[in-house]
Amino acid sequence: MLTTFIMGTSFPVGKIGMLYAPPFLLMGMRYVLAGGLMAWFLRKRPLPAGWQAWLRFILIGLFQSAGVMGCAYYSMNWITSGESAILTFTNPLLVIIISALLYRLTYRFNQWMGVILGLTGVLLTFGLHMSFSPGTWIGIGGAVSFAVSTLLIKRWGDRYDTFVLTAYQMFAGGAVLLLLSTWTE
Repeated sequence: MLTTFIMGTSFPVGKIGMLYAPPFLLMGMRYVLAGGLMAWFLRKRPLPAGWQAWLRFILIGLFQSAGVMGCAYYSMNWITSGESAILTFTNPLLVIIISALLYRLTYRFNQWMGVILGLTGVLLTFGLHMSFSPGTWIGIGGAVSFAVSTLLIKRWGDRYDTFVLTAYQMFAGGAVLLLLSTWTE
């Protein structure tokens, strides 16, 4: 419940933060700072060996930190923080759909009913006033990024120290967001 509360309140707090800084800059600073601090505290833990491992960290950071939160916060230029949060957290539903399509995983009938009920719930929450503004599509892009990063972490994550992976993927994602901020904001 605490985790849900913290994640849920981060969207309205982020919306307030966007009064003072544009979204990519705000998220980029947040993730570079958080990733850098974590990396410093974890400096005695073994780092991944080889360029392929670092490329995996960067790719996860591109989807997890830059893709998810960059899209979530950028979408708030058009939609509310609540709508952005709802779209972002359709990720578990998308994980099932994407893994069934790409990896040919099979799911039970009740799992597919859960996906249908979940998507129906999203549509009911948005109601008849749901618009497909740029923010809606960007929010959906964040959810897809979240699903892709979840699948990448499932595939590669057990090879690495979870905290080291978290630190460096956040740092990489934050760096990408700061580059986006430089170019677009």
